[in-house]
Amino acid sequence: MKYLVTIIAYLCCLHSFGQDLNDLKIKLDVLENRIEFKIDSTGLSKLVLPSFLCSESKSDKGWHVQDVNNDGLKDLIYSGYCQPYFQTTIFLNSKSGFKIVYDYPGELLSITKIAKETKLIIIKDNMGCDYYSNLIEVSITNNSKVAKHTLAYHFDTKMEWTNTLVYRSISGILRRSPVVDDTQKKDVCTGEAIIGNHIDQLTDQQVVVLRKKKDWLLVILEKSEGYSIVGWIKK
Repeated sequence: MKYLVTIIAYLCCLHSFGQDLNDLKIKLDVLENRIEFKIDSTGLSKLVLPSFLCSESKSDKGWHVQDVNNDGLKDLIYSGYCQPYFQTTIFLNSKSGFKIVYDYPGELLSITKIAKETKLIIIKDNMGCDYYSNLIEVSITNNSKVAKHTLAYHFDTKMEWTNTLVYRSISGILRRSPVVDDTQKKDVCTGEAIIGNHIDQLTDQQVVVLRKKKDWLLVILEKSEGYSIVGWIKK
């Protein structure tokens, strides 16, 4: 009986991983085929637009109208320029008015609505001393629960992947590029001491392998719940 429970738990774990990898492939596909999201402002004139920092106009520019939590009320998504970035802000509608549930730099790439939730994919590109781009997925369930997952990658890290993504436990130094650089230096923006192209030190940690390049693996490391980072590690 004990072995049966162990086998069932193992199979459930594999099923969960498979679902995670399928979701990841969808996000990567949106990034690879990045196109401008088509704003639909139908019905905007019937709504009282909320005021917030990045909206300088009452026009329909940047405003997308859609019921994202399936409650029958039209919600608002603003995706437009907000110095120095693009900004995406999500407003959920209710009888008491609009409430901001998400507000962060980035440009809206896609919205996918399924039975129990709506998923939005947003990209924040690196700029200046903000070295990392963020591929962000915001999920909003039909009971208005909001979750965010960020996949961060340095401007030195070229995003590449194969059709077959796998989990693997690995140890070593996670780096921004597939080169051994252990030079002691200072960050040009912050003045802080840094070591070469180091991102993190891994000890028998689980990662998702995106691709192989000679002796190197491009991997995704989950740093904390809802936040992952991409880097290279030597096999």
